[in-house]
Amino acid sequence: MLLAARRDGLLREIASRIAADGGRAVVCAADLRRTNDIERLVGCALDAFGHIEVLVANAGMGCHEAVAETSDAEMAAVVEVNLLGVMRCARMVLPHMLRRGRGHIIVVSSVTTGIAWPNDAIYAATKAGVSRFARGLRNELAPRGIRVTDVVPGVIDTPLSREASVLPRAGATRVADAIVGAIRRPRNVVVTPSWYRLLLLVNRALPGVVDSVLRRTSAE
Repeated sequence: MLLAARRDGLLREIASRIAADGGRAVVCAADLRRTNDIERLVGCALDAFGHIEVLVANAGMGCHEAVAETSDAEMAAVVEVNLLGVMRCARMVLPHMLRRGRGHIIVVSSVTTGIAWPNDAIYAATKAGVSRFARGLRNELAPRGIRVTDVVPGVIDTPLSREASVLPRAGATRVADAIVGAIRRPRNVVVTPSWYRLLLLVNRALPGVVDSVLRRTSAE
């Protein structure tokens, strides 16, 4: 597999752990705000493995503050990473997948597409865009033999979420397991942890109930 992110040291640490378990990982540090970096990482994958079987586009940058207090530069950076980064990665691997007539694109959106936390509007908007992108891309590519999965995590215990929600945090391995499960048994949408499905259903059936609870608990 190819590992891509901005933190080269962390990538190399993960690659070493994969190698110790008998796997192979190639490191390619990249900033998804730069199209040249995305082109380079796609080239690295093709050079190392000859083809791209699965793309996991898990780009995430938080913006947990009121919209009125967010600068234009902050807003643009979140959109650039969370939404355009995912879209550009998919666009750049697609020619190779289409030539082979197979492939699997996995994007990681968020339950914020259906549950509106206060001070999370910008982040939620980008993740909703990722989810809509996945759905449209799935319809576009289904006749061409390419799968598209939207992995929808709840609140996960990462630095991104430490001040973002009062809900319980699940371990990051839950998302990793969901992604591996989707690769082995492709599905259109995977919500993890699974109990968030009920919360999303309640919010759709009774609009505003979950929102009002979140507003009250966030204000405490």
